Amino acid sequence: MVNSRPHCETAAVPNEQPTSGRSATVIVVVLGCFVAQSFARFTFGLVLPAMKADLGISYGLAGWLGTINLAAYLVSTLLTSTASLRVPPHRLVQLGIAMSTCGITILATTRSTPLLLVGMALGGLGGAAAWIPAPMVAASAFPPERRGFAMGVCSSAIGGGIVVATLFATLVRDVGGDPGLWRPIWLGEAGFGVIVTIASLVVLKPIPVLPGSPPKISVLRSVPSWWAPTAAYTCFGLGYVLFATYVVAALEKDAGFGKGHAVWVYALMGAGNAAGALLLGRLSDRVGRRITLIGSLLAAGCGCLAILVGVEPVVSLATFAYGFGMAGAVVSIASYIGDHVRPQEFSAAFGVITACFGAAQTIGPRLGGWMADSAGTFTWVFVLAATAWFTGALCAAALPTTRSRTPSPGTRLAHESN
Repeated sequence: MVNSRPHCETAAVPNEQPTSGRSATVIVVVLGCFVAQSFARFTFGLVLPAMKADLGISYGLAGWLGTINLAAYLVSTLLTSTASLRVPPHRLVQLGIAMSTCGITILATTRSTPLLLVGMALGGLGGAAAWIPAPMVAASAFPPERRGFAMGVCSSAIGGGIVVATLFATLVRDVGGDPGLWRPIWLGEAGFGVIVTIASLVVLKPIPVLPGSPPKISVLRSVPSWWAPTAAYTCFGLGYVLFATYVVAALEKDAGFGKGHAVWVYALMGAGNAAGALLLGRLSDRVGRRITLIGSLLAAGCGCLAILVGVEPVVSLATFAYGFGMAGAVVSIASYIGDHVRPQEFSAAFGVITACFGAAQTIGPRLGGWMADSAGTFTWVFVLAATAWFTGALCAAALPTTRSRTPSPGTRLAHESN
């Protein structure tokens, strides 16, 4: 996650493939999400303390690295939304994986700060290019009754990829006998990215699509209480990026956790995110978007505060709950928008919300790094993150309490895309 929820730029037309082709398509798309999202975006928080120590940089400068990645992701979201009207979805996925791999390679091989910024920017550009069309590409290989499964697997890929990145980082450091290693981690991920890029060129095929439309605020304004999910998702963007960027550094510096311990706690965020992506969409169908969204935002906010306790098992439980709530917030907001717009209008409405989310998350790393350097502790970083989550919950309370018992076509599209 994570991250913003992918919005379908087009609606896939039924495309029958042999079972082997379906499996290969989903596997390649999931592995592409690992590279473009879990590796290119979330490995940074995992290796940040080691990078800071090795390069001799401040948390403020490290925050700029995170900011450039997220700013590039925001720009790429808008560019991809527009390009998807002309460029086939499978080509966007291939391009995104390749760009992310190039960015990771630069991060693994340079000590130059300007080049590190370039590497992070390429990772952000490639992340959105691959992620936005990925669920649709995976689902296109299946008949309609199985597309929800394919998209659900894609939505859980980010959390699963964070767990994989954590396992790999632990293995590299154990084999190298140095808990401060970080370049070999990036390098191994870059090698994996090369393999996945080649696989995507071989496996992913063109899919028939129906025309979509770029982000439009006029479409979003047709959604009841449209400002509430927009504000909630904007708060989500700030709260999520502060936590994901600095949780490992905070556990090492403030709580005194060893590198291995802090890294495994980070993995629990990914595990919670994957579980939430698979479970909370269905829960929101039963109990409603409003209550699921409020509960998810509160869970993430409480997780941010509980981290400050600094002892186990509170920290591990808090991190898992945080990841779980983060996924639930994405699913609930996307589904609520899908309840009230036609399928071909979904990307136009959700694209505006995604842009607001992206703008908020862009300021997070730099702001958090400045706060940590100024205060000498990460306490206020996580207080700010929790405040953002709780503010989002207040905004979510303005959503209508009623819910449709017969999902509209837009609702079905949103559900399938999570």
